[in-house]
Amino acid sequence: MIYDQDFEDNADLLANYSILVMPQAAAITRPAADQIRAMLARGGVVLADDFFKAKIDGVQKLVWEGVKEEDPTNTKLEQELLKQYGRPDHPLYIEAMEQAAKKTMGEEGPTQKAINIIREAIHSPVHTGARHVFCNLLTAGEANYLVAVNDLRAPGRFYGHFGRVLEKGVAQTADFELDAGLGAVAYELLACRKVPLVKKGEHTNTCCLELGPAGGNVVVLLPAAIKKLSVQVDTAVLAERGEITVRAKLSDRRKQGVPGIIPARIEIIRPDGQHDDLSHFGAFVDGELLLTLPMALNGPAGRYKVEITELANGRQDSASWKYKPSR
Repeated sequence: MIYDQDFEDNADLLANYSILVMPQAAAITRPAADQIRAMLARGGVVLADDFFKAKIDGVQKLVWEGVKEEDPTNTKLEQELLKQYGRPDHPLYIEAMEQAAKKTMGEEGPTQKAINIIREAIHSPVHTGARHVFCNLLTAGEANYLVAVNDLRAPGRFYGHFGRVLEKGVAQTADFELDAGLGAVAYELLACRKVPLVKKGEHTNTCCLELGPAGGNVVVLLPAAIKKLSVQVDTAVLAERGEITVRAKLSDRRKQGVPGIIPARIEIIRPDGQHDDLSHFGAFVDGELLLTLPMALNGPAGRYKVEITELANGRQDSASWKYKPSR
C-alpha cells in the first residue's frame, strides 16, 4: 500500500515495481504522476479503474460495466432494479445484484481481466488456477516450501443455510505449476509422502494436491530425492554426566545432507517397551540432527532405543544402548 506522501518522500518509490494498481484514484499528485510516467516508460504496467481521470498515456483502464460518470456509486443496473422493485431489500433486487456480482467476478468480468493482466506482468514461481486457494513460497537454503490453504466455502448448516454466509469448508483438488528450478522432487510434509512432479515444458513442473475442507498442505521441494537416514548413539559421557548423544544424518541421492529444514519424530523406547516422556518432534537442519538425552539415575535398567522418522518421505532408523544406573 502506498500513499500520496510516499511519492513526496521517495523520488524512486516505484523503481523496484513492475506493476501498479490504482483503485478509485480520481486525482493524483504531480510527484506521483511523474513517477508513474517513468514507470510506464521502462515497461511497467499500471492499472486503474473508471474513477481515474489523470491524463497519463499508457495506463490500462478497466471499466466496470454500468458505472455512470456523474454518479460512480450507482450503476445503471442498480437504478433499473430500484425503479422496478422499489427498494434494495426486495428479494428479486437482491437476487439480480448477486447474479451481476458473479458475472463481474467471472472469467469475462473486469476482476478476472485484472488478474490476468497482473499475472502476465509479474513472474510468479508458483501458480494455481484453483479458486479460493491461497499459497505462499518459503525458502531455506536449497529447499523450497509451498504452503497452500483451501478457503473454498459453501453455505453451512446454521447461519450459512440462508446463503448469506459461507461458513462450511469444501474439499478440493488443486493443480499447481512450479518453476522447475524450485526443486526436482517434492514431498508432502503433512502426509509424509512423495508428490509426483510432471514436467510441463522446459522450465515448468506441475503437481496435484488434495486440500481438505478449510485445510491446507505443505510441500517441500528439494534438489534431489531423500536416500538414506542413519542414527548413531554415543554413550561416551553416560557414566560421567548421565546423558547420551544421538546423531542422525539425512542424505540425498547426491550423498549430501538434505538441505533446508525437515521435520522429524523422535521416539525414545524404554526397556519395558513404553515410550519415554523425552519423545518429541524435532527437525533436521541441512541433514543433521543432534540430541542430548539425560538418563535418570533412578530409571529402569536395560536396553533403550531411539527411533527417528523423517517426516518428508517417512524413512526411519534406530539405535539402542544398554543402561545400568549407578548406585
